Amino acid sequence: MSDKLKVLIEKQNSAVFFRPRFTIDLEDNFTQIIKKFEKEFEKEHCLYFGNIVDGHIFISVAKRDEHFWSPQLHLEIVEETIKTSTLKGLFGPKPQVWMLFIFIHFVIGVSFLGFGAL
Repeated sequence: MSDKLKVLIEKQNSAVFFRPRFTIDLEDNFTQIIKKFEKEFEKEHCLYFGNIVDGHIFISVAKRDEHFWSPQLHLEIVEETIKTSTLKGLFGPKPQVWMLFIFIHFVIGVSFLGFGAL
């Protein structure tokens, strides 16, 4: 790290925090950031599980501590210039939780339609 202290400025995208989002401007380029995450995920005693797919990073709770309702952090790295990038983050439930939520609402909706037709 350089002699200068790097300051991260977080920009909140919304005042409503159902699925908290944040944006951070970084002074590293796209490939440097991806390599830092890859290096962290490869550590033997990493406390979390991560996947990297085309500039999208999905960070989850470690398998040994994971529950069905455990959240995940979705990070997207957007290259602004050759030397700077923007990190966009979103905390939320895993896709399996959303599918269960949608399925339950679908069953309830079909039940109301069925009972309404009687």
